[in-house]
Amino acid sequence: MAIALQFKFEVDLTDPAMWKFIDDHMNSTYNDWRAKLHKHYKEYASDPEVARATPPPGKVFGSQRTLEEWHYLVDKLYTDEKYQKRCKANAENRKKKKYDHTGGSRPFLKHMEAAVEKGENPTYISNWNTLHMYKDKAVWINEAAESKGKKMMEDYEKAKQELAESSRTELDHITVSKQQQLEIMTAELGVAKGRRIRGLGSNLRVESSRDRTTATSSLATEQKVEELQGTVGELKGTVSELQGTVGKLLGVIEWMRTHVGALPPDMDMGVPPQNVGDPTYSDDDDDNISLGH
Repeated sequence: MAIALQFKFEVDLTDPAMWKFIDDHMNSTYNDWRAKLHKHYKEYASDPEVARATPPPGKVFGSQRTLEEWHYLVDKLYTDEKYQKRCKANAENRKKKKYDHTGGSRPFLKHMEAAVEKGENPTYISNWNTLHMYKDKAVWINEAAESKGKKMMEDYEKAKQELAESSRTELDHITVSKQQQLEIMTAELGVAKGRRIRGLGSNLRVESSRDRTTATSSLATEQKVEELQGTVGELKGTVSELQGTVGKLLGVIEWMRTHVGALPPDMDMGVPPQNVGDPTYSDDDDDNISLGH
């Protein structure tokens, strides 16, 4: 599998976070496939013999699957008494859910990525709220979801206000960290099996070792990337200032050559004379410029 992934994609398979993302994605895909097979069976469940003789279409079951494999699912799984009890228990648990979401099968974080690609700037909380409203209507799916969403947004705005006051920064320039957003959501939504934050999928969970909330997906390093990008931006600004300083010094040296003549050996920096109209400095000359010996 690893060879196939590297053949088709540029992935770092030495990164544990990458394997975690791959495993979660494969697990989700497998569960979706199983659900589709069971849904097909239930259409004929009233007559097991008809169900056995009617396998799912190839695009669902797989073109390489055999009728015998379908018979195995019907005989050993779908009609098994223990399996039936488990299905009924799961159905009862689903009835206890206070609200669902409108995001379909796409994971929570994928919806955020899609919003960013559209030029939006979603937070974890605003993304949750969007997924619990009817699309294109801006109407909450029910009162329970509305209560949760509004409470999280209220806590978010409160945290933002506190940050603005403590840093003496304008509110519009304040950003609540992803860590703090997830803590707000954990407090309101709770923690499910596997220390997952309820309703946020398998990639956002509470770390048991530090008892902190974290994202363990391809977006988990986003904050680090943003910090590195900021550092790169600062370095570029510093380089630009140095380039400007070097350009001015070269201009001074050329002026002195023109008006004073040849410079003394201890002042000549090895800079060749420049013709009128020549640029005083270019990116290609970085390695050739020396301000002293």
